[in-house]
Amino acid sequence: MDLNETQIQTALTLLLRDAVHDLGNWLDSQRALGADRLPLDADKSWGIPESGVSVAMSASASRSDPSRSAPRPALPPSAPSSGSLPRATQPSSATNKSMASFMEMREAQTSRQLFTPAERQMAIDVMNARCRACRQCPLGSRRRGVLCGYGPVDADLMFIAAGGNPGELDAGRIMTGEAAALFDKIVLAMADLKPAAAPDRIYMTNIIKCGCSPARSQVPECAVRCLGFIREEVQIVQPKVIVVWGQMAYRTMFGSDALISQVRGSVLCFEGVTTIATHHPMELIKQPNLKRRVWEDVKLAASYL
Repeated sequence: MDLNETQIQTALTLLLRDAVHDLGNWLDSQRALGADRLPLDADKSWGIPESGVSVAMSASASRSDPSRSAPRPALPPSAPSSGSLPRATQPSSATNKSMASFMEMREAQTSRQLFTPAERQMAIDVMNARCRACRQCPLGSRRRGVLCGYGPVDADLMFIAAGGNPGELDAGRIMTGEAAALFDKIVLAMADLKPAAAPDRIYMTNIIKCGCSPARSQVPECAVRCLGFIREEVQIVQPKVIVVWGQMAYRTMFGSDALISQVRGSVLCFEGVTTIATHHPMELIKQPNLKRRVWEDVKLAASYL
């Protein structure tokens, strides 16, 4: 899908904003190291001989005037016998300190919520456009459409399921039939625990975006191809808690062969976000005895809101 002029301008504005933030952080790191207080003849303090400056100037002049030949620089003196490093290596150390300081500031800056709701929505729209154009797996050539995530882009709670069900595309929502009815009851019960878990405050998405039933053998491959979109969605929405529904979603996100029954009830971390994995509502229909376990899991998730 082509982007209109307004979307392009907004995307460029976001890129410029991030560049300005990075430049400001770098300047702050230089000030913290005292770089703004270096003397005008700092080249002498770093052990750079004046002859080196004149040689460089002569070389520059010779390039502009081929008739002039630049003098060849003298060989550098041998290293001190004491084993100490020459002062000329000090800029490397200072550069390392500068980079470390800059990276610390950048990490602190990016850990904060930098997106406004409008910026997040724009980022989600651009990502969804890429989803619709995606042809990374066999589903891309035979799907009927793409079911993108939905809900408030500044939600504190995110639900992630496996997806790949054409019925969900027709219904325009994640989970259908009996599983959807049970899922809605779980969500309403969560809302009684925490207002932030109300149905209209949850962002919901699937790993497999295509509305096309993949062959069982294709599911792992197709899900992994979509994993980058899920990571991006999490980074944009920045929820406080993620609930992962079902075995396939868990295995794709964490690259683990563990069973959902082994990891449920524990606190995981995905893209720096507190994550709880639990049974898919479809499993509860087949095994009603799992309902109590799922309720414990969603209560645990709600406690982090």
